[in-house]
Amino acid sequence: MSHAPVPLDDSILPAFKSATQTQTVRYFKLIVKDEKVLKDYQHSQSFSVQSDFNTMKDHVSENEAAYFLFRLEGNAKWLFLSYCPDSVGVKDKMTFASARGFVKSTLGENYFVEDNQVTTKEELDYNAYKGNRDVAPVQSKREIALEEVNKAEKEARSDFDDAIKRKTTAGASGIGGFHTVAVSLSEKAKTELSKLKDGTSTFLELVIAEGNEKVDPVGGAKNVFNAEGVSKEISGTNPRFYVYVTNKIQKQVALVYYCPDNSPQKLRMVYSTAKQGIADELTRYGLPVASRKLEISDPKDATEELNRNLSTHVTASNAAKKVVLPEGGGSVNTANNLKVGGNAPTNVYGLMNNKVNEGASTKKKIVIPPPAAYGF
Repeated sequence: MSHAPVPLDDSILPAFKSATQTQTVRYFKLIVKDEKVLKDYQHSQSFSVQSDFNTMKDHVSENEAAYFLFRLEGNAKWLFLSYCPDSVGVKDKMTFASARGFVKSTLGENYFVEDNQVTTKEELDYNAYKGNRDVAPVQSKREIALEEVNKAEKEARSDFDDAIKRKTTAGASGIGGFHTVAVSLSEKAKTELSKLKDGTSTFLELVIAEGNEKVDPVGGAKNVFNAEGVSKEISGTNPRFYVYVTNKIQKQVALVYYCPDNSPQKLRMVYSTAKQGIADELTRYGLPVASRKLEISDPKDATEELNRNLSTHVTASNAAKKVVLPEGGGSVNTANNLKVGGNAPTNVYGLMNNKVNEGASTKKKIVIPPPAAYGF
């Protein structure tokens, strides 16, 4: 699911374009505030690049991330510098990381010949910059965009994993080489999920609590009997997870990730990052989640997606039908909807390894030969 980027304030692009045509501004400081990128400060150009560079540390704090657009020389050579101290909150870090690529592409990636990231004021020093400078290689716009996306995702995943103190599952790995980790369920969530485990309920809504410490239930577990019913339960403007038991005998569940388009950017990042961890934790808790997790942005989409998912699980489970054997040979339980005898027998191998019920339980295995197998 694609997410809307954090927008830039209308004043930023004209100011930057003007600065690329004149040599009066040395650098701009941009911040992310209230789901928007704002221009916080601009520094006039002096005769010394080093002197101007060293003033950046005077315009940062320990609890606020910032982008600096720093003119190196001429009109078209700029440094894109990201300052994000470790003390910045997890959600702010995620939003900051996700907005970074969009800021560059909006202003014009061709202007930025270098791209640096620092976490301390000490690194906002010209000598430190010269000693650690890493000129970005020439890349296509597509390569640059992919690099920004991958970098933002890696940073967001890493920060979120550290913040909620999840432990790595030994031997498991997730998408893109990241470890599959377990999200912590609250005791309330476990209590409600136990109702899905014992079959007394089929549906539960989950929310990531403030501070990203625990996953809590929204209300209590309830019984919802079809995809249309699930669709009616989904609402609101914030992301949520919905757990729906699709086969109470097998205890398999569908995990629905609901993320409306108008939800806050910070929450979208948090929930997207936590999705796999929640699926893993549910599975460990005794509710094995379908390998295909559903993502929707409109409650109406849940009906179609769940019906498709439910169809897959009914077929994959041992949802058996009783078939009467010819000659009164007992009955066979098969999930393949086979017809024995009659006009259209199919899939002989589907009857192999099934139990024959002749009043009492038996482990005898049978194979039904196809028509004309013996010449008649």
